[in-house]
Amino acid sequence: MKKIPQTVFKAIEYILFFFIFVIKPLFSKNVSPALIPSCYALLFYCIFCLWFIVSSSFDFSFSIYRKKTLYFTSSMIVPSLFVLIFLFFNMLVWNFFSTFNIFIFKKATMIAIDITNIGNLAKLCLILQLIGAACFEELLFRQYFPCRANSLLKQFKYRKVTKIFFVEILPIFAFAINHIYLGDFGFMNALIAGFILRLLYKKTHSVVPGCLVHSMYNLVIIIFSLL
Repeated sequence: MKKIPQTVFKAIEYILFFFIFVIKPLFSKNVSPALIPSCYALLFYCIFCLWFIVSSSFDFSFSIYRKKTLYFTSSMIVPSLFVLIFLFFNMLVWNFFSTFNIFIFKKATMIAIDITNIGNLAKLCLILQLIGAACFEELLFRQYFPCRANSLLKQFKYRKVTKIFFVEILPIFAFAINHIYLGDFGFMNALIAGFILRLLYKKTHSVVPGCLVHSMYNLVIIIFSLL
């Protein structure tokens, strides 16, 4: 029996994850699982974070993957802080526009559920979920999708614009689509944030700064929502 090339498995996995985490949310109006306190959602993020780490290693040699993407150094602090400040500024700008109900912008909130009446244990679970969701999204949209697309494209002859679309542009829009349940404001906020976080990944060559910045952003938003 002829052995199936590893590229086929990579392509199937890529298409499957793209359908589950991009296409399906596009037609769903449900709140993100990250905003519903649940041990199952927390377990979901842990499993898939581990999956993306292991799966992405097949797009590198594993030693290079660990050295290049799973580390954090002092030189990353300044760009990480700059990106964190920009994310809050970006969020405030789109929140400001959403109050005027002009163009396509509709009134929306960053937290799409009422979390003021949940118990302390549920609040702790929600905080852990938001950290898990941040790591999940960074691994998926900043590393897995771009690196897997780049790995698959190497098997074909392609134009530079094709690589730019599949490796850079498509994952950024996929990240924004994943936040479309927050309305037009949430989509635009995520679109700009995705672009900036991708720049951070390319600047540091590590997924860790993005995970830390994204987690801090989510935590600050939820803390202000709980006050």
